[in-house]
Amino acid sequence: MIPAGAALQDVVAFDTGPANMIIDALTQKFYGQPFDRNGQFAARGSIDKTLLKSLMSDPYLKMGPPKSTGREHYGENFAEGISNQRSDLTSEDLIATVTYFTVKTIVESYEAFILPNGRIDQLLVSGGGSHNPMIMKWLKDLFPGFSVKVMNDKLLNADAKEAAAFALFAYENVNGCPVNILNATSANERLILGNYTPFFGN
Repeated sequence: MIPAGAALQDVVAFDTGPANMIIDALTQKFYGQPFDRNGQFAARGSIDKTLLKSLMSDPYLKMGPPKSTGREHYGENFAEGISNQRSDLTSEDLIATVTYFTVKTIVESYEAFILPNGRIDQLLVSGGGSHNPMIMKWLKDLFPGFSVKVMNDKLLNADAKEAAAFALFAYENVNGCPVNILNATSANERLILGNYTPFFGN
C-alpha cells in the first residue's frame, strides 16, 4: 500500500497469500501446462464453498504483516494435499476454487490490515495474475467501486516489475544506498542489499 503523498515509512508491503502458486501446481498436475493460460480451466469450473472455507482457515492468512510466504508453504505439497483431500471435485473445479481463493486472500488482507489505516482508491495488478481474466474479474467483483487495473504505463510494464526492482537494487548497491523498507521486512534498520562482485573473464 502506498498512501497518497507517502513517505518511505508509510509504505506497507506483504504477501497476502499464494498468488499463482497453487493454480500453477494444479494446472501442471492435471494438464501438464505451466499455468492456466487465460484462466481457461478456472472459467470452466465452479467454486466449491466447502473447500474455499477450508483454504481460508490457513493460519498464514491470520498473521499480521510484515510477512512473506512462498513455495515452501503454498507449493506442490500444498496443492497435492488439496487434490487428495477433495478427489471428488473435477480438476476445473479445483482450479476455479484455488483461483478464487487467491483473490479472496487479497480482499480479506485489505479488510484486515489495510482498511483500518485508510481506504485505497486504486488497485494495480502485476505479474502472472494480471494475465488471468478470472483473477481480474473476481478482483473487480470483490472490490466494487475501486479502480482495478493492470499496472501498465509508460514508466513500468507489469511483467517487468521484478526485473526493474533488481536493476534498482543493483544501482543502489553500487552507490551505497539502502533500499529495504522497514514496514515490509520488519528489519530494525535500513540496509544496503546484495553484493557487488566484479567479474573479469573472457
